[in-house]
Amino acid sequence: MVAGDAAFGALEQTSPEELRPQPDTNVVGVHRVTRAVLPAMRARRAGAIVKTDLHVKEIRAGAAGRSDSPYAPLLAAYQRQVAGLRRDDLGELMDVIYRAATFPHPKLRWPVGPTSITAGRLRALCPDRLYEWLMRIAFRIRAPRL
Repeated sequence: MVAGDAAFGALEQTSPEELRPQPDTNVVGVHRVTRAVLPAMRARRAGAIVKTDLHVKEIRAGAAGRSDSPYAPLLAAYQRQVAGLRRDDLGELMDVIYRAATFPHPKLRWPVGPTSITAGRLRALCPDRLYEWLMRIAFRIRAPRL
């Protein structure tokens, strides 16, 4: 089961109806699940809540699939980049999720895979403008004109 909702598209071109499931699922849903399971976790003095595989439920919102959208080049570049990602064996990911869920004092973030580590370090070291410029190069895109 995937406990999350992701809409893929530009906010400007996303209708309120397309956006509404995100806070309902990602905020209110998490609130409900947390309230339901915390009493049992507290009684056992143990437990973890883990959510994974969010992008399986990704929906196209707004004009994400339309070629006349001013965001079409950006969205197409994102789709190409995602399609080209190497999908490794999930063993490493499963190990990290297990460690994060069972670690006595878990960290806020647990990077997995080579790009998560290098991208995280790059983001921490680069000024915003430089990081955005590098991301544009990596995704081969130009920023949309306003």
